[in-house]
This record gives sequence, C-alpha cells and structure tokens, in this order.
Amino acid sequence: MQRTPQQWSYWEKDLFLDGIEVTVLGAGIVGLTTAIFLKRLRPDWKIQVLDQWTIGGGATTRNAGFACFGSPTELVSDLTTQDEAATFALVKARWDGLQLLKETVDMQKADYVPCGGYELFFSEDELAWADTVDQIPRFNQLAHEATGVKNAYQIKTPAESGLPFSGLRQVVYMPHEARIHPGKMHQLLVAQAINMGVPVIRGVEVEHIHTDGQYAQMTTTDHGILRTRQIVVATNGFTRRLLPELDVQPARNQVLVTEPVPGLTWDGTFHYQEGYVYFRRIGDRILLGGMRHIDKMAEMTDDLSQTTVIQEALEHFLFKRILSGKKVAITDRWSGILGVGAQKWPILKRLDNNIIVAVRMGGMGVALGTGLGQQAAALTIS
Repeated sequence: MQRTPQQWSYWEKDLFLDGIEVTVLGAGIVGLTTAIFLKRLRPDWKIQVLDQWTIGGGATTRNAGFACFGSPTELVSDLTTQDEAATFALVKARWDGLQLLKETVDMQKADYVPCGGYELFFSEDELAWADTVDQIPRFNQLAHEATGVKNAYQIKTPAESGLPFSGLRQVVYMPHEARIHPGKMHQLLVAQAINMGVPVIRGVEVEHIHTDGQYAQMTTTDHGILRTRQIVVATNGFTRRLLPELDVQPARNQVLVTEPVPGLTWDGTFHYQEGYVYFRRIGDRILLGGMRHIDKMAEMTDDLSQTTVIQEALEHFLFKRILSGKKVAITDRWSGILGVGAQKWPILKRLDNNIIVAVRMGGMGVALGTGLGQQAAALTIS
C-alpha cells in the first residue's frame, strides 16, 4: 500500500522547508560536526540535519567508545597496501581529530577516561608478534613525528602489564588511548547543534537525491520532496543506498555486553588481530565486539541483525581468553555499521554544485569524524 506523503503545516514549512541553505544527511559525528562548524562559519544560514533513525542506527552511538589512533598490527597490515607516509598521515589525522573533538565538546561529560590501551598477543599469535615486534621502534619514531607524543607503543610482558587473560604471551601498551561513552558524546553534539539554531530532525528517510543545477532535491519515504541549496551526505556505512557509485561499503560489527562480573581488576581499551576484535569494561560489565574478519563477506551488509557465527566466536573468545573459562550471562547484543572501502582515508569531495560527500570512516569515526566535519564545512562554503 502506497503511503500518502505528510502534508506540512505553514509553520513546519517556514521552519524546515523554506530557504534552507544546507541540509546535512546523517546525524552521526560527521554530520553533526559539519553542521556545527558550518554554523560557526555562516551563522546567518539556515542549516538542518536529517537522519532516518529515530534513535541511533549507524555507528556513532553503537560503537565501543574507543578514542584510539591505530594499534601496531593494524599499522603492519596498512603497510602492506600503502607506504609509511600515507599510513602515518592517517595516524596524524586520527590524533588531530581526537584533539579537535575534545576542543568541540566537554569530553568529561562524555565519561572520557584516559585509561590507556593494549594490543594483545596470545599463544597462537607467534607469527603476528614476529611481524610486529621489530617494527615498534620505527612506529614510535613515526608516531612521534605525526602526533608529538613519545613512546606511543610500549612492549610489556603479561606480568608487567598485570593482565590476567588466559594464554597471553605479549602485550603492547598504548598509554595515550582513552575510552568514552559514545552515546553521551553524541548527545553533547546534538545539544550544541540545536543551541546554535540547527534543528536535528529524526525519522526522515531520504531515498534519492538529485540536482537541477540550482537546488538539490531529496525524495523521502514519508515526507515528499524536500529542497535545499546544498546537501552534505554524511551517511557513512549507509551511503551506497544514495550513492552506490562511491567506494564505500557497509561493514557490520557485532557487539555483546555481559552481566556485571565481580572482581574485574583490569581496565583499558583492548585490541586483538588488527583491531578486528576489541573489548573494554563498562563498570563491572565487559563489552566485546568485532570478529567480522572470520565471516567477512557476510558482514559486508547494512543489516543490523546478529549472526550465530559471529556471536559464538565472540562468546568463545570471552569465556576462553578474557574470563579464563568462567561463564557469565550476556545481557545485550547489537550491531553497528561501519563505512569501509579500498582505502582507509575518508572520502571528502564535491560531486557537483549542490552535493558534497563526507563518508568512509573505516571504523575510526570517533577519531576521524570531527576533523572530517570541519573539512566538510569548509568545502561547503568554498
């Protein structure tokens, strides 16, 4: 049954339809920071943010809350497809993005904790360790040049780290990592945008965008055709629904959270197998996510459901490695959608006079998103 498009009142048209200079599609970290920086640059412009989800939906409020910039095995992997300059330029972009995020919102209100991070190597990871250990001095040099921080990667024995995980053989400690509450971070960005006069409108699904040379038009599921001077597409993992020609594919990351586990003694952000597996504490609970590399093609989807293959793999790692055989109940399971592609650099470009895209965070939206939003705002007024 075909739905009748919503009929707008005069007041709604005056606020949300007439004279809109820029419409940002996507109310994640990139979309919101684009709107915030754009409003700072052009306070007289009518700017709005549209999002298809009533609550959350993509990656900004569904990620693990890591403020990180690249673990050693991830860097080793990156160096198989690009050179040192490109790899550590991306490290710099992540680091700079995190600093800009901290300047943009009060991260203490987002439960920011500089807990440090760890890359883990278990008994079956001898080859990965051999590929990594000799690179650490060079990585420290390049990371210092890129970020200004010293000793970003520090080799530790399990005893030195104090970590109790079963079968742990080697550890790389990353003292400059932190954890946050991504939902609270998102709320801070939404509140800032609204306080600046930028409405954040949820539940508007855009099915198609096109331009007539003067305006951009958005065909929506339930709200008819909306018109704006410019569109900034910041839909990351859902971008192919609007712009299938771009090199950005969805990648589902599945997550679980346990019931409270008494007696946890460790803290930090934890990375394993090139960052495909990650975990942290939330109070006395354990959040564990990832494993998409074991079923990669099936996880190249924007379907937010979970699968038995991935969930069983996560539980096996949880019970065997993190909890050393102890069983606990799982209270929460969900999925988030990343935007990935052949390259890890985000896509930022103007497609025509009316449409700009700022997408493809490659799983590093917390680190890259604010910087990309600032750049997208600058491109919009150019």
